[in-house]
Amino acid sequence: MRRLLVVWFAGCLALGGSFVGLGQAGVAGCRLFSNEEDTIFEISVDELTGQITAYPVFHDHFDWFILGLTAGPDGLLYFSDTFRHRILRIDPDGAFWEVVVEQEALYPAELSFGADGTLYFSNMICSGVCVGGACPVDFAGIWAIEDATAESPGPARCLIDPLCFDIFPVEADSCRSPELRYVPSGPYAGGLLTDAINPHPSLCVVTNPTPLKVAPFLRDEDLSRFSRLRSEGGYPTYITAFEEAFLPNGDLLATDPYGDEVLRFAPDGSHVGRFASFNRPFRLAVDSAGNVYVTSNDDMLRVFDENGGLIVLLHVGRKLESIAVLETAP
Repeated sequence: MRRLLVVWFAGCLALGGSFVGLGQAGVAGCRLFSNEEDTIFEISVDELTGQITAYPVFHDHFDWFILGLTAGPDGLLYFSDTFRHRILRIDPDGAFWEVVVEQEALYPAELSFGADGTLYFSNMICSGVCVGGACPVDFAGIWAIEDATAESPGPARCLIDPLCFDIFPVEADSCRSPELRYVPSGPYAGGLLTDAINPHPSLCVVTNPTPLKVAPFLRDEDLSRFSRLRSEGGYPTYITAFEEAFLPNGDLLATDPYGDEVLRFAPDGSHVGRFASFNRPFRLAVDSAGNVYVTSNDDMLRVFDENGGLIVLLHVGRKLESIAVLETAP
């Protein structure tokens, strides 16, 4: 039988100094999960060979279309099944999966849990692209499920209606998944960080959904910190941040794949400096100990400490579409 060796460093785990994405019952740490378009898998290291592997949580094929993946406070994994208009949750050991919410108006994309257990998510935004007779742009916005971890969660409600707000522009005949992160601390604590709202393509914070208040997070001068793509077909495409995550002290990390770096911002949005620099940083996640997990488009996974020091570099062998860090307790 294949064995999996687990050795721990602060917050998560290591194998001879290398990260291992498999938890162990009775030992505090975390497990690392990611996904491809229709499969969720756990990243682990084989004790005998040292090979990095990705084991599917479910071996059956369910034809999901996964855009967002996050760990819930109840120890389950939550993910969006975008074109089936629903959010699901699964046991990380593959014992079961079940629907959290399913509504025709939903094209759920990015997911983020709030401190009170509310699950926030953004809806996919499209231009000139329709699925099943409906166009996702008609239902864009930011939504919430207030009792997502309950046995029978209630319906999702829209916090930001695109009919009342200018949404971030979408290139013709394409779709995008607006970023969304719950702000855990700092001057915007309890708010929602998103790039779905105009007046300019930046990161804003929804500080109070009812009544709606929106504050710019990144100042205009900080937009120049990020690389920008050239115009294509006369349509200017801007890159502010591909993905963001908050450190335990409230600082924000944001990947800039076209600038080959991860940038760091203070809780008030002011620029702190470069956190790390390498080829095409892509997805990232942070655990409660401040360990930072960053993927890149060359199928690599890097783990940093909260100061940007590289702990380990691993070749996973496949593109990681998203990262979910599931913390375990003794």
